[in-house]
Amino acid sequence: MSYYTCPICGSELGVTEYRENYYVVEEYRKCCQCNYFYEFAYGFYQIHFGNDDFCWNYRTTGNEMAILFTKLKRREFMARRNWHKGIRRKYKVEVE
Repeated sequence: MSYYTCPICGSELGVTEYRENYYVVEEYRKCCQCNYFYEFAYGFYQIHFGNDDFCWNYRTTGNEMAILFTKLKRREFMARRNWHKGIRRKYKVEVE
């Protein structure tokens, strides 16, 4: 089991992994504080936080990846800044 921290609020992420023959085929990471969610399943990746969703797969080209990760890092920076400033209404987990 690996230890991961949330890139938005810094708390520990809950991790669930599924393996086949020593390889991770599915991995889910979820933050209970700010609702950050990372998913990897059979070559498909998704990151969700606030109002943002970022998705890519193993066929995404290098130029598309560079643009996507530039946008992802910028939105993570803004979300982290807003979280630390106390603007948390977009990131709080809704109680069911």
